[in-house]
Amino acid sequence: MKKLLIAAVISLTGCGLTADEYKNAVPKSDTVQMKVPGSTGQALETASTGQALEGDKAVFYQLTRGVSLFVNGAGVQVLELVRTVTDYPPTKLDEEKGVAVWGPYTEALSPNTWRLTVTKKADKDFTYVFEAKAKNDPDTAFLAILSGEHVSTGKVTGHGNFTLDMDAAQKLPEHDANAQGKAAYVYAHDSLDAKVDIQATFTQVKDKDTGRLVDATYKYLSDEKEGGSLEFQFQGDIDDSKMTKLENMTLNSRWDRTGAGRSDVRAAGGDLTAEATASECWDSNFASRYLTASWDSTAGYGDVSACGKMAEPAYSRCACDSAGSVHPSL
Repeated sequence: MKKLLIAAVISLTGCGLTADEYKNAVPKSDTVQMKVPGSTGQALETASTGQALEGDKAVFYQLTRGVSLFVNGAGVQVLELVRTVTDYPPTKLDEEKGVAVWGPYTEALSPNTWRLTVTKKADKDFTYVFEAKAKNDPDTAFLAILSGEHVSTGKVTGHGNFTLDMDAAQKLPEHDANAQGKAAYVYAHDSLDAKVDIQATFTQVKDKDTGRLVDATYKYLSDEKEGGSLEFQFQGDIDDSKMTKLENMTLNSRWDRTGAGRSDVRAAGGDLTAEATASECWDSNFASRYLTASWDSTAGYGDVSACGKMAEPAYSRCACDSAGSVHPSL
């Protein structure tokens, strides 16, 4: 999606009227960004803990960090591109009707035409849609690629929702063949001191490694003063003795303001005949200090006291069964 939209960012603008009120109608990327402690992170291809060692970077921390980068990449990058568009004056502004339009714009060598429309519903309440079509098609052929509603409560705060429709983008003459499915976000950050609450649901998105179309759900809650949490569903192979099927897993990760945290995992299905659990705690340097896994007694180390205030497990509220949702490879 980023490659397809970048051309629109450059010149999807016009001269003349300014419209700061409409410009601020699209949420800033910081408002809807999942921030997990750490400067870098890579998701793991599996959630196996068989080779985990005390003092190494925590396995489930790395998975949590990688998931946050994946979820942010799907929505935040597109919002940043739309925000760049609104840094320029709109091509049309009808204050009486409460509508501002950027575009339509067609890059000289592109087969796609783009348009951004922002509509005022009420004071500080706006809807927006980023559309595209084949350049020679009529305007009735425009498809909504990104659409949402934002209620502003401050310069960088607010609440709302948006949906990225990658299936619609597949119908364009020029598109990313690997970008499929839909990503829907609901968010709230109504004041600088308020918790950041984000839920993201991915429906039939493409796993880049297997080509499968999968679903996934993510729930994020963060407070700059206290810490945060991220729970999600995914698939991994934790049964090293068989290695034939993937187990459905849910993970709930929590951390305090220093970055120290804990993950609690439940797994079912696949090669497992009964539900399995695992827990891992890490310090402020993200080094693993405690690990226990019911499916492998040899994988454990450390004492639960290393978890500090997170000594008790807190499993995800997401369902975990043989038909559970899965997390796309990162």
